[in-house]
Amino acid sequence: MNKLSNSFRFLWTGQTAANIGDVLFIIGLMPLLYAVTGSAILMALVPFITTLSRFCSAFIAPVLFKYLSLKQILVFSQALKTITIITLLVFTLLYLNNSNLYIIYIFVGLLGFLDGWASPSSSALIPKIVKKEKLLKSNGWLESVSQFIEIATWPIGGIIVALTDTTSALVITSVLYTVSTLLLWCIYVPKPIYEQQLSPSLKSEAKRGWRIVLKRKDLWGITLSGIFISSSNIVWLASIMYVYVQESLKVTTTWWGYINSLLVLGLLLASLLTLLRPSQTEKAFKPILILTTLIMSISTLALSINTIPIIAVFLAFIYGFANQLKALLEVTYIQLKVNEEDLPYVYAAQEASYLLSFAISILLFSYLIDIINVQFVFLSAGILSFAGLITLVILRNNLQEFHVVRGEKVT
Repeated sequence: MNKLSNSFRFLWTGQTAANIGDVLFIIGLMPLLYAVTGSAILMALVPFITTLSRFCSAFIAPVLFKYLSLKQILVFSQALKTITIITLLVFTLLYLNNSNLYIIYIFVGLLGFLDGWASPSSSALIPKIVKKEKLLKSNGWLESVSQFIEIATWPIGGIIVALTDTTSALVITSVLYTVSTLLLWCIYVPKPIYEQQLSPSLKSEAKRGWRIVLKRKDLWGITLSGIFISSSNIVWLASIMYVYVQESLKVTTTWWGYINSLLVLGLLLASLLTLLRPSQTEKAFKPILILTTLIMSISTLALSINTIPIIAVFLAFIYGFANQLKALLEVTYIQLKVNEEDLPYVYAAQEASYLLSFAISILLFSYLIDIINVQFVFLSAGILSFAGLITLVILRNNLQEFHVVRGEKVT
């Protein structure tokens, strides 16, 4: 088990290095784009292009599962991200100007596309290198580290860029991506997640995850609820929350920072709960799943009518806590209840559906803010959250209990 324990360490440290690099990349890119264009709209294109690229990638990821192991996909995607960021660094130093700015967005799209391969592969790999009874705890640990990185890297990265320039952020990102690639390469997997077969057609492989989700009512309930929740999560984009602070709360942008910080703090504490109390959380799987979705729905609707800043901060905290707890329970449930050979396909199908709904919501809700107001957007998001809640309530009897046998290993 030493090799497997080390494999999990290599996975989370490799992902941590990559996550720090991802944040630094955004921190460095935003002032660069604004300095060249002076346009907030062109800055807002970055999350949209990233989301759309990840959707396209997740949609075709099952084709890769046909030929490559999950570890190979992780290493391959991270290595390509490293090459991409180094190429972007050279481009910005030597060639960037107003006439070729569009090339920056090509790089952004490529990085998002490569992330779309890595995400379902990473989630599907975890059950292979972690004991079943430690899955929720391990997922909680990964998310705890991720949220801590989110909290710490933004201010530190901002200082680095402020004292130096965008180039320094891209250089550090290149180094971190290289380290991440090497760490992921060191992961030991006892045997392939699936046997490589040439018999199924590419079309069949692409549909495999969708067929599994549609066939099983428990997976369909989780996925459909996730689509509604993903669509409603658009209100937490920095650009929309900024408008909310300005128009609804009518306070300074300092409160924008408070809201974002408490949202991330809620995410972090939910991850720590599953890390410290995995057994208790597992036993209350169904009630917690429904309760957290209810909390998210009420919080979003409350924000649509709220004008008091301190209440908005509190609602952001409890929303973040509920959202993260729900997500961790769902990802662990799928890891336990889906065959290892099918896991990457199921995750790819879910990720594609979530990203598509999120990308559509970016365009729709941004338009609604312009023609109506930001309160209406939060109201619409709250209704979508309630749709996710109703889905879970209707299909709750199809959800199974965790029933993790202590001491059982993933073989």
